[in-house]
Amino acid sequence: MIINLDYQDYWSYWFKSYCSTHSESNTGGENLVVSFGDSWTWGDSLNNSKINPDNDDEEYRLNNVYGGLIAKKINANFVNISFPGAGNYWILDRFRIFVDKQVKQLSKQYKNVYVVITLTELGRLLEFEKYTNELSIDNHDDYNSVLKNLEKFDFDIINELSKNLPSNIKVFVGRNFTDTFDDNKKLLTNVRYIKDTWLDLLFKEQNFSYKKNCRIVSSIGHEPFYKYMTNNVSDKWHFKDWFTTNIIEPGLERTTLLEKSKLNYKKATKHPTEEGHAIWANYLETYIE
Repeated sequence: MIINLDYQDYWSYWFKSYCSTHSESNTGGENLVVSFGDSWTWGDSLNNSKINPDNDDEEYRLNNVYGGLIAKKINANFVNISFPGAGNYWILDRFRIFVDKQVKQLSKQYKNVYVVITLTELGRLLEFEKYTNELSIDNHDDYNSVLKNLEKFDFDIINELSKNLPSNIKVFVGRNFTDTFDDNKKLLTNVRYIKDTWLDLLFKEQNFSYKKNCRIVSSIGHEPFYKYMTNNVSDKWHFKDWFTTNIIEPGLERTTLLEKSKLNYKKATKHPTEEGHAIWANYLETYIE
């Protein structure tokens, strides 16, 4: 095993046992690629793989996900740490354990370690009490600022974990199908920020026009966010109107385009096809080289 990330007691059985959240390809490479993310990073829908051990073609996934494609091009071993349905809090908890327990050894073992974190939409896992207890949001009535602060919380974690890494541990942070707040982009100081999102590239390839500033797309993002906010705002009816206009409608517009995309499968969050993974891999390579 290249990397061993033990689970902590606070994660449920779902995250520990429902599918493989840790896959490896050891080809004896002098470099290492480690990818962190959700279902898009995991390779959901590739050769009909899904979060069921009986329907997971792991070998095919590893050879066709973006991390595996990058690894093959740069003579690297590959570790994919991801989970369908994961939120950024889970993704960055995995990254934290990676930094705390693995980085020192890996920096000596490999010429370079390329860490790619592909963040997902905001809102996921807000039903998780440990997560909400760590948030420092004073005013929930400024709805857009709550979203911005959720993202800032993620970026603060990344900055803190990345500030004292060995020079051959290189961290790259991008996003899959939603948009980063412009004000927050400058906050990532210790890593390489990936300018275009994965969705930007897929839509650009097909000449789709679309609106930006979409923060949440799927029900596993907007449902926890809605419940969290209605438990904290002072005017629930005003929030409901804002939520419809600023969360539901942009998310539906984006989902409609993903349904039309030939580079995305039609399940759940419309996972990228093999070609869609290759497009993201090729773009990420321009940052790694």
